[in-house]
Amino acid sequence: MTFTEDGYAVAPTTDDHLAKIAIPIRGRDPIKVEVPRLNWMPPEDIKKYRGWLDPLMEIQQKAEKWAAENEKLPEDEQAPKDWDQKALDDFSMSETTLRWLKPYVSAAEYRTLVDKCPSGTVDWIAKELRKSDDPVAPDLGESSASTDS
Repeated sequence: MTFTEDGYAVAPTTDDHLAKIAIPIRGRDPIKVEVPRLNWMPPEDIKKYRGWLDPLMEIQQKAEKWAAENEKLPEDEQAPKDWDQKALDDFSMSETTLRWLKPYVSAAEYRTLVDKCPSGTVDWIAKELRKSDDPVAPDLGESSASTDS
């Protein structure tokens, strides 16, 4: 633990908790990223992430609710015309993980990650971002109550 000259403990910063990862991309050098672990992500990055994800989740929830309420309609009438189906079509679960990296890579690297990362690599990235770098604290994720059952 670090202390100031007058005895105050100095809280760790985002920069003290970076995940340094090299992401292999077939046919090129790996993309190297230094990104804060999720529990150290700056609030402004979280706000940007939520600004991107929340509207997509609202569309998804609206689509699921509408489909459940109208499941007996013919298939060509299964979607109301007032939502952005293209946003849902373009949405990928992989991008929900890769989006955390966006502020820390170039636009070209981000596009490469979205277009070329296999789902296994994306899963590995998610685990790295959730890892706790505190040897005493558990990794973020399921609690022991849910993992033991």
